[in-house]
Amino acid sequence: MKVLHIPFCFFPDPVGGTEVYVEALVFHQQKKGLGVAIAAPGHKKEFYAHKNLSVYRFPVSGQVHDLSELYGKGIAGGAEAFDEILEKEKPDVLHVHAFTPGLSSGILERAQARRIPVVFTYHTPTVSCQRGTLLRWGQEVCDGRLDVQICSGCTLQGLGVPGPLSALLGRVPSSWGRKIGSLGLSGGPWTALRMPHLLEQRFEAFHRFMNQVDRIIVPCDWARAVLARNNVDAEKISVSRQGLTADRPPTAALRHWVFGGRQRRSGVGGDDRDKRILKIVYLGRLEPSKGVDILIRAVTRSTDLDVRLDIYGIAQGKMNSYGRRLKQLAGSDARIVFQAPVSNEHIHSLLQAYDLLAVPSQGLETGPLVVLEAFAAGVPVLGSDLGGIAELVQSEVNGLLVEAGSVEAWRKALVRISLHRDLLPTWAKGIPAPRDMSDVAQEMDLVYNGLLCPR
Repeated sequence: MKVLHIPFCFFPDPVGGTEVYVEALVFHQQKKGLGVAIAAPGHKKEFYAHKNLSVYRFPVSGQVHDLSELYGKGIAGGAEAFDEILEKEKPDVLHVHAFTPGLSSGILERAQARRIPVVFTYHTPTVSCQRGTLLRWGQEVCDGRLDVQICSGCTLQGLGVPGPLSALLGRVPSSWGRKIGSLGLSGGPWTALRMPHLLEQRFEAFHRFMNQVDRIIVPCDWARAVLARNNVDAEKISVSRQGLTADRPPTAALRHWVFGGRQRRSGVGGDDRDKRILKIVYLGRLEPSKGVDILIRAVTRSTDLDVRLDIYGIAQGKMNSYGRRLKQLAGSDARIVFQAPVSNEHIHSLLQAYDLLAVPSQGLETGPLVVLEAFAAGVPVLGSDLGGIAELVQSEVNGLLVEAGSVEAWRKALVRISLHRDLLPTWAKGIPAPRDMSDVAQEMDLVYNGLLCPR
């Protein structure tokens, strides 16, 4: 069997958890004897090897002629190059890991023309939520139901339009947006007036995409519920939770706890003076939905808090305004240190130098994978009470769940843990053995075979 995986981007580009997941899944599938390759959008047509894995890049135009390309029909370009990849690889199954303007129905149509079954994995809320967080008005958890009026207002508010005005603009008739678009008007107020029509196109594209794929994989229960609320065929949906992306040593042999703090292994985490400091680590992308600003504010509000927060942030592309804002928030606080990103293979040993992993996400996550990495290292998790984090972390058992958007709640949680260090070894004992990607690969094998050899 040969499987062609299609993520949003791929190494050596700056990548996120989805691409780390894809890389690990592919390597485990190779071990099982499957033929695998990667095809991802890029700036130009190219082919290269990544760790003995064949990687194709097909060009997607950087030019957007009309907003409807971003919201509905997708960005032109790359179809011929993608056809060439299909012709050369002749995959039995196409496994798609993103739904974006560059990876839309046009790609699936090429596979359908060749009668290649398609599997799609719902990795992030951006698949169905234009705002990308599934937080209505940026605050309350949304049920994910697609509604042109509500979603238009919420999207505009996320783009900076004041709440009352965004709600009003969300009620603009779609026909107005269609007319404005036909006149070639866009930008500023024109885009705001077009939003209901643009989201109407976006929702049509979403349903068309979901109807085209043969099987849908979701890594958590909340994602399955969102799809069900939007009338996606339940027969297509399977839950396959994420797994560790690399082999890890047994947790119990790696950690030694003492009352009042963690006794670190020799050579890791500094000298005895570090035992008085609560060492916290953040690993992930630097973008607003990750909530790093909430964490930084919580630390800076408690000037007498004996902690160290190390931020290993990934900025996809150039350092963005959010990343600069984080450094401004941290100011001269020596307890907050911005570190260079680390490669996936070094995450496990890095985590062992810390007492706690912080996951302050402000949107619904399908993982994140870093929670499993922390559990594999025996490190408790302080996380937002949302989405996949809340499905993985049992509050007061293997970590603590905190109200996502509340700086004060995060501050109180940090103070509590700092004053009661005995919580850490107690939570560490409650950490379950995380599953790994070999389990995911086995489940994907069953899915692929079910499509190729249906009962």
